Amino acid sequence: MEFDFSNNKFYEYFNKLNINDLINNNNYSDYKLKEFKNIKYFSNLNKGISLCFKNDILDSIFLYNENIDKFHKYKNKLPYSINFDMKNVDIIQLLGDTPKKGGGNYPIFLNYPNLGIEINFIGKDWSDLNNTISFIILFNDNKNEELYCSVCTNKIMKNNNIFKCNNKNCNLVNYCSEKCKNLHIKFHLKLCYY
Repeated sequence: MEFDFSNNKFYEYFNKLNINDLINNNNYSDYKLKEFKNIKYFSNLNKGISLCFKNDILDSIFLYNENIDKFHKYKNKLPYSINFDMKNVDIIQLLGDTPKKGGGNYPIFLNYPNLGIEINFIGKDWSDLNNTISFIILFNDNKNEELYCSVCTNKIMKNNNIFKCNNKNCNLVNYCSEKCKNLHIKFHLKLCYY
């Protein structure tokens, strides 16, 4: 089984994939198993992928860029039209800002709970415009997660208007106001794949 994340429905794997199915499947003989307390990693260094199971249920999928933790680059398509050549600025232009981010003492990351994706970068400095992606974590998206504006990162209240991308099928960005939408949409539309 080859994994296909290009359709952005990677959460389907979380409901179907069980570690025992993988261990007993000859197609996965090149995956190595590392076990900790209640966490197991099923990894393939050559394919650039690691599957994380908690209590034997798929919890997250790690997709690696070249030479990160001895992994080769994950070569298949990535979700949301992301590619490993993108910089932190490119990701914010595509997906907007998020209040769930970090960096400084450790490499920067952007976490988008509603999309089920966290993007981790090589460097620690937000002002580094050449900061490329080191790895991506896919997780079971939480559609019940609170929504935040993709520009100002303010929480969008459920009873407020939610402004979205002009492409009706796009659910990547949310805006709290027309003003925030107008500030960001021109960047997003350059990269929007809908």
